[in-house]
Amino acid sequence: MRAWGAEGRFRWDLSAENRLILGSEYKNNFTTQYQSWYNDTLNYDKSFPYRIVSLYLQDELQLFENLMLTIGIRRDHYSSIGNTTNPRASLVYFPLPSSTLKLLYGEAYRAPNIYEMYYEDVATPQVANLNLTAEKIRTYEIVLEQRFSAPLLGTFSIFNYDMNNLIDLTVDPSTSIQQFKNVNHIRSAGFESSFIYSLDSRWKGYMNYSFQFTKDVATKLKLTNSPSHLVQGGIGFPVFKEISAAVECRYESKRLTIYRTETDPYFPTNMNITVKTPSQHLRGSFQIRNLFNISYATPGGIDNEPVVVIPQDGRMYSVRLEYSL
Repeated sequence: MRAWGAEGRFRWDLSAENRLILGSEYKNNFTTQYQSWYNDTLNYDKSFPYRIVSLYLQDELQLFENLMLTIGIRRDHYSSIGNTTNPRASLVYFPLPSSTLKLLYGEAYRAPNIYEMYYEDVATPQVANLNLTAEKIRTYEIVLEQRFSAPLLGTFSIFNYDMNNLIDLTVDPSTSIQQFKNVNHIRSAGFESSFIYSLDSRWKGYMNYSFQFTKDVATKLKLTNSPSHLVQGGIGFPVFKEISAAVECRYESKRLTIYRTETDPYFPTNMNITVKTPSQHLRGSFQIRNLFNISYATPGGIDNEPVVVIPQDGRMYSVRLEYSL
């Protein structure tokens, strides 16, 4: 892929309480070559150049000393799918010096990628869909941030997401031909809480829990490959003067497969050790993923059939060296 682009941003302080931001972006992907191989045979070789032009406007308004309103809008034009316009707004209130309350609204999108729009294969068989449109999401969120003490910060939120035109791989039962289409309308609602404890730059810890229920609006069924409960926690601490370690654990509840069966919940653990060398420019780290080598799997999609679940990697090691000038 070869591309070039440009970006410009203009900030104007209309008053001490009002700031206006205007910006524009341009990107031209003028060489985009896509190839697919099967058994050493090139079965797909095409180029799909495209351009993106974006404009955005944002107004930050300090209504009162403890109340701030931000509103904005962004418009993107894709040469492949046309235009998409997305507004957003936030109202931030500081009832106490240690408390922040946020009301958030936003809209966003994901444009279909080249594979989803243009890929075709006689052997599979799969056909292209030049009529795909962007996925859209509308979000509503209430967030409370509370500083309980100097080292302890808590965040609590409730949210509702409305997602339209989600792109999914479908199969025509009469012909067995695969094609990506805008088929799903999804709603997700839930809450999240997190705590961050930080004594200094080397002693840190956090805990996060979220619950979500996501369903397909048309079928009223729970969405596949979407865990309801997520728990994540970690701690970072010094081992020696130049060596520090971090341990992170994550729990995910069961997920539905496309056959409406369920995968087992899993609880992997990762560890990372960082070493500072005598040189200020050189730093090294050693990471172990899935420290206890647990066995777990996640659901496969239509393109993985007849595979129902996909086993995930066991214990993995990696070493990294960083050198900065």
